[in-house]
Amino acid sequence: MEWLGHFYVAQIPPLTTDDDENDNNNKDEEQENAPSSFAVNADVLVESVGGVGSTSATAAIGSTPMEGGEQLQQQQEDINDNYAHLNPSDASMDKLVLHYKLDSSPELLALAANRAYRRYDVQAALDYCQELALVDPLCQSAALVHVASLVALGHKRGLFGLAHEWVQGASAAASAPTSSSATSSAIAWFAVGAYYYACGKYHRAQHHFCRATRLDPQCSEAWLGFGCSFAACDESDQALAAFRAAQRLAPAEPTSLLYMGMEYVRTNHLVLAKHALKSVLSTDPQNPLGYHELGVAAYQAKQYEQSMEWLMKAIKAIYVLEYPSEQQQQSPYSSSSLSTQEMIQRIGNEFWEPTIFNLGHAYRKLGKMNHAMACYERSLVLVSSNTSALSAMGFCQHLLGNVDEAIDHYHQALGQAPDDPFCGDMVYRAMNEAMGSGAGGASDAGVLDFLPLSSRAAATATPVVHTPRSASLLQNDDPQQSMMMMDDSAEEMSMT
Repeated sequence: MEWLGHFYVAQIPPLTTDDDENDNNNKDEEQENAPSSFAVNADVLVESVGGVGSTSATAAIGSTPMEGGEQLQQQQEDINDNYAHLNPSDASMDKLVLHYKLDSSPELLALAANRAYRRYDVQAALDYCQELALVDPLCQSAALVHVASLVALGHKRGLFGLAHEWVQGASAAASAPTSSSATSSAIAWFAVGAYYYACGKYHRAQHHFCRATRLDPQCSEAWLGFGCSFAACDESDQALAAFRAAQRLAPAEPTSLLYMGMEYVRTNHLVLAKHALKSVLSTDPQNPLGYHELGVAAYQAKQYEQSMEWLMKAIKAIYVLEYPSEQQQQSPYSSSSLSTQEMIQRIGNEFWEPTIFNLGHAYRKLGKMNHAMACYERSLVLVSSNTSALSAMGFCQHLLGNVDEAIDHYHQALGQAPDDPFCGDMVYRAMNEAMGSGAGGASDAGVLDFLPLSSRAAATATPVVHTPRSASLLQNDDPQQSMMMMDDSAEEMSMT
């Protein structure tokens, strides 16, 4: 029964190893102490179901006169050594797959899908869900993750087929109604609402999300999807009411508070937004979306230094999320050993492109043009179609006095978005300067800056599921859909 202990440990999210509210010395001490204390707890959990090192297993080995028992114990110790560099949750997951050969188990596939989605690896989550559908089509353990992944990746055709199949199954089960059939029906109509949401038909999505909440009033994900569809229609009061309903159903989950904070950011209620988002971080201190939205809120309040600090914390949380094994080894690639710019260069998930892009805006407002250019360049690497990154790079070059380079970037941006008003105005000013007319110099104060600040609250929200009973917000990573900012810095940075 050792595998069962590892299955339970694999469901435990890794504990955070630092507290961003303390000073750097306290951070280093917590990074050294937290993993070892968690490892002890994980070992206790494995032992409680007869795992390696449990009293019953040790007694059995000690009472056997044959050498086979000692060899078995040595083999188990060697296996544990192979996973020593991983946190207990990841190590248990790898043991279940590689050592116990449970990679085709429906429950393990569902667990893997939830874990991948919790780390914002949407494509991997979808792959696990599709494999689960082949192994056990009736397993609903990752149904919400399956829907959310399809919406996040924009797979409308696949989402339509999935929703159609589930609705047909729910209709067939309606002849003998049970509590489980009601839940299945709610998930089916949730998928229909998600399909219409992905198609941009938000009023129809509201209708089907409402139907899902009536079939299963305890489904917090349906309430979150309901709220997201209201937010997409700019119906803020109804959206917040739906998010509060989700919070009442799952008070221990910080996700509904995250939605509320994002909605307050979208409607420019910054004090309420900061209160909600800080409540999220008090529950989940390493939530990258919480840090991201606090950075957006500070930027909107023209508190650029604070915005930079929040976004840098978001980058660190993202790096720890993408490279968890590096944090356990005290390697030269741990988050404590790398600068923010070095961590940015190693982030490879395009989901986090808006965070890097926004950090570039904060750097630019503080006059750190080199750092800003590095962020914009990395943003363009992650999302090559990001016209806003080209506009921002041109604007930085313009502010630095590199008019020719600025014109090149403006032209590249206009090649992708010919109707971009910001680039159209700035390329005219830059060409006048290049010809020596001196008309219309660029400054970070005197220009109507339409460079968008990518907020996950401002863009299209997607009802996305982290675990079977929680959800989070995803946007389509198109910065042109983001909120347009009236960017008026207090300090003018005139061009020479």
